[in-house]
Amino acid sequence: MKKPVIGITPYRKSETGERYMPEGYVKGIEAIDCEMRVIDYMTFDLEKLPALAEELDGMIFSGGPDVDPVRYGETDWPEAGSHVPQRDELEIRLLKLLLPKNTPVLGICRGLQIINAGMGGTLVQHVPKVYGCVHQQEENDPPFVHEVTLTPGSRTAKIFGTEKLMTNSYHHQSARDVAPGLVAVGKAGEVIEALLAPEVSRALEPGNYVLPETIQADPALRALYEDAFRQQAALARELLAAGLPVEEAGYLALAGQVIDLMLEMNGRELLHFLKLRTCSRAQWEIRALAEEMLAHLQKACPEIFRDFGPSCLVEGRCPEGRLSCGKPRTRQ
Repeated sequence: MKKPVIGITPYRKSETGERYMPEGYVKGIEAIDCEMRVIDYMTFDLEKLPALAEELDGMIFSGGPDVDPVRYGETDWPEAGSHVPQRDELEIRLLKLLLPKNTPVLGICRGLQIINAGMGGTLVQHVPKVYGCVHQQEENDPPFVHEVTLTPGSRTAKIFGTEKLMTNSYHHQSARDVAPGLVAVGKAGEVIEALLAPEVSRALEPGNYVLPETIQADPALRALYEDAFRQQAALARELLAAGLPVEEAGYLALAGQVIDLMLEMNGRELLHFLKLRTCSRAQWEIRALAEEMLAHLQKACPEIFRDFGPSCLVEGRCPEGRLSCGKPRTRQ
């Protein structure tokens, strides 16, 4: 059986000299019995990126120099380090090819920053200047120098099995405005340390839908339903490839498709239901059910539903401009 192929961008000393790969990255890929494909921005032909994207089963964007601030509409701060536009170009182009395919992507240090910038976010160009803390440990410092707090219930917290952990730290930049389609799930104080893309587009994968028993029992009807889901998924992938934001993929889910949970309404209906029916001024019997549903969803998938709900709860803004219902202005 062919081994899964994991792409990785290498480090370079001064970004022009000898390339190298941290030993932990190599051992990590070997430990899961995958083939490592080194993608060197200094030698790789950009015209071959589409073909490469088809071959990759996963991608690691590694650390390195600053991301060129032109990528997020800014100019260099005085504290900015060097940047290599050639590397930015390769990584962002490859990222945009991989996202519509749902290829797993991991960004480490600069890698997280290029993902955020490439998806439309912005960066803090110098962490000490903005947050007053230093996240660049020295040679004689202990291996782990500061704590990171992970969002309770997030997939990241589940992977690590904890909501607090110690980490090493070598970055002077960080994500600032989080890109559409990403959520911050790890912070050290105010500094964003981890971002996550919710698995909304998993609903577009074959088989991730639920059919009523009566449909399953009728081969002709089942064939019609499955064909409808296939056509919808093909259209959704075409729109994603054309630039549709990932976070809007949930609106493309047909009734019965699965987005980390089973839904019996499509994504747009669910959002409107939660936003309107959890308002205290809505019908009382429906509101009680909607509030219970929202609580379950926020607990099960906080990275997707944490900020969904009525505007009074999420934004402190009453659609009627009064907040006369007595509900708190913001989430407790």
